[in-house]
Amino acid sequence: MKLINKAGKEIKEGDVLTSFSGEKARFISGTPPHKPGSSGRVYVEEIEMTGKGRREYFPTVYALEWVE
Repeated sequence: MKLINKAGKEIKEGDVLTSFSGEKARFISGTPPHKPGSSGRVYVEEIEMTGKGRREYFPTVYALEWVE
């Protein structure tokens, strides 16, 4: 599976994402859904908090989705 944005572009490590609330973060990695009905997760490092470790979010926070 791959992670894409609304425009259909595949998201790669290091890409800068913008959340629905306008906060910027750098994409680290993700975990695809493990069963139907699951959305998976994305792991990011918030730009303003560089070096503070990664954060885990649902892909919808960044308008992303997993596709086959």
